Parts: sequence; C-alpha cells; structure tokens
Amino acid sequence: MNIMELRDATDSGTKPVVLRLSDGQAIKVPHSDYISFPPEGSVTESILVYKAAPERGFSIVDSKAVVAVEREA
Repeated sequence: MNIMELRDATDSGTKPVVLRLSDGQAIKVPHSDYISFPPEGSVTESILVYKAAPERGFSIVDSKAVVAVEREA
C-alpha cells in the first residue's frame, strides 16, 4: 500500500485496526494516535507504529509491506 492509502485506511478515530504484512505479521494499531506517517511530499515510505501499554516501543514498517488493513469490532 502507499502512504495515502494507509492514511485513509487507518483514519478510524478510536477504532483499532490491524496491519497485515506480506511476511505474515499482524501489527495492531489501537488508535489512530498510535501511527505516525512521514510528512506529505516526503520520499520515505516508512511508517511508525507505537505499541500500547503495557508493551513499550515501536515498529518501523515499510508501507509497501502492508497488504491489508483490517478494522476490529
């Protein structure tokens, strides 16, 4: 997916989504505040996904590796 597609797909407000990656990984995004995109016009295709408590840290994800975005109920 490209950055604009990901922005649109993850703009769910307070509803969590799961990013499905080409290598089989699933990365949960609990809220749209937990994902960070590069500025518009940037050449980078990487996004940052922060982990929710009690976990710590973040994942750097190449947007091209995202094959699907699933909304959780």
